[in-house]
Amino acid sequence: MPIRRPRLPTRRSDPNSSEFPEPSRLLSTEEIIRGAREVAAVAAKSKARVALIGGAAMHSYGSDRNTSDVDVASAVELPLKRGRSLSFGGFSTTTVSGVPIDLVIRDDKYERLYLDAIDTAVKRPRMPLPVARPEEIIAMKMVAAREKDQNDIDFLLGTGAVDHDRARRIVGEYLGVYAADEYDRLVEVAEWLRERDKRRGR
Repeated sequence: MPIRRPRLPTRRSDPNSSEFPEPSRLLSTEEIIRGAREVAAVAAKSKARVALIGGAAMHSYGSDRNTSDVDVASAVELPLKRGRSLSFGGFSTTTVSGVPIDLVIRDDKYERLYLDAIDTAVKRPRMPLPVARPEEIIAMKMVAAREKDQNDIDFLLGTGAVDHDRARRIVGEYLGVYAADEYDRLVEVAEWLRERDKRRGR
C-alpha cells in the first residue's frame, strides 16, 4: 500500500493584505547574489545581524526552485526604503540595482526562531550573506505551510545535510511537541521515498 505523505496545514493568504501584490518576475542566480551583496553592504554599515532565508537560501543549498525576491531575516530594521509591509513583521524593498528584497523582522511568536536562524547562519559558496541552516529553514517552512514549503522540506530532507536531532529539537522548541511529531513523520516519508527511488534505479 503506498505511503501517504503527511501534509502541512495550509496557511491562506489574504488577497487584501498589504503584502500584495508580490513580485512576478523570477530572479536569476546572479541577481540573487547581487541583491544579497547589496543587502550585506548595508547590514555591515549598520552592524546588523542578518541571514538569507526563503527561496534564495534554498537556492544556495542546491534547489532549482525559482524565486521572485530575496528573503533576508534581520534582527533590526535596516536603512532601506520601505515598501509594502509584511504581515508578520518587516517590509519589502528594492536594492539600488533593482533586486526585490523582503526584509523579515518577525514581531510575532516566531521571532525567537528567526533570531536563532540569524545567530546560527553559515557561510555558503558564492553567497555574500550568511545563510540559515537547513534545520531552521525546515521549521520556518513548517510554519509557512504552503505547497512550495512542503516541496522545500522534501528537498532538504533528501539532501542528507539535515541534522535530524537538531531539527527535531528546533521544531519542538519553537513550534511545539505536535510539530516535532509531524517532523518525524516527514522524515519517515522522505526516507521511504529515497528507498523507493533507489529500487527504481533513479
